[in-house]
Amino acid sequence: MAEKRRDYFAAGTLVVWDVRFAQPRLWCASFALSDPENPKIYHRGEFAEAEPAVPDWQMPGRRPLRAGFGRVVNSFEHWLSAQ
Repeated sequence: MAEKRRDYFAAGTLVVWDVRFAQPRLWCASFALSDPENPKIYHRGEFAEAEPAVPDWQMPGRRPLRAGFGRVVNSFEHWLSAQ
């Protein structure tokens, strides 16, 4: 995954999420281009953000995440259309 994140950052991506579907408590790790070795860790029940790529946008970490992924995309598209 680290190599894939490096590729994303080299292409100009500002934030990469590493989402953990199978782990009971950990929801995702958010890696930022500005500090790629020190991710922000989010647990289930917490709100993850995508700063600085998507300011003021958050996604709740709740189960089941797979069923909610479409809502992530829809929320992001809604945010983009409002900009």
